[in-house]
Amino acid sequence: MQRVLVGGQYALGPGIDLRSSLHWYGFDSDKPTARGDSWAFVTGTVVRF
Repeated sequence: MQRVLVGGQYALGPGIDLRSSLHWYGFDSDKPTARGDSWAFVTGTVVRF
């Protein structure tokens, strides 16, 4: 299995961060039915008081 992850964060203001990441998973196998790619996009916020 292969994996690539790219992410970042942006400080929106004092105590508030926006975060996101993009994930790619690649799976290779000897079986033709067990191959494929998967993608995931994740977003979130961090709030500090």
